[in-house]
Amino acid sequence: MVIDNSLSVKLRWTQFICAIVVVSDHAFDYIHYVHQEKYIVDNIFFYLIYMFTSGLTHIAMPMFFCISAFLLYKDWNDSTSIIQRYLYKLKSRSVSILSPYLVWNTIWMCAFIIVGLSLPTNILSNNIDTHLTINNFIDGVFFAKYNEVFWFMKALIVFVALYPIIGTIVHAGGDNNFSCCGNLMLHSN
Repeated sequence: MVIDNSLSVKLRWTQFICAIVVVSDHAFDYIHYVHQEKYIVDNIFFYLIYMFTSGLTHIAMPMFFCISAFLLYKDWNDSTSIIQRYLYKLKSRSVSILSPYLVWNTIWMCAFIIVGLSLPTNILSNNIDTHLTINNFIDGVFFAKYNEVFWFMKALIVFVALYPIIGTIVHAGGDNNFSCCGNLMLHSN
């Protein structure tokens, strides 16, 4: 399946709007953490906006996964062999997902270790161990121990690795609609 320009624009706008919703929700999480308004009207207004953005996030996150599943499986009925498609997907996703995942996890791990070494006590979130050990290195770089916001990228990497298995199962059911993979991806965390 070739994605025409019109569909590409729609997908990009949908991703953009979903990204704003998710960032807004995270911003409200921070504001909620430091929120100390004195007037009841301020509290009511704040919580209404918070509930609205939080509710939209429950739509935006599944939308990200559905779009990812659509893009991953859009060429499933292609005439090339499954092994060729799988190798192509691994190569393209290693550039678009795996490389940024590893780079940013390494940066976050280094930042946590440097901050942890410079502080007299461990005041970092969740009492995360900031000693440089082999286990912390592996957990930090490959399993996002220090960069927990990348849980969705870790889920995408797993589903890219399972591409031929999931595709075969869904296709064997006679359903060429792979939107259920987005739901499966979302509930993998």
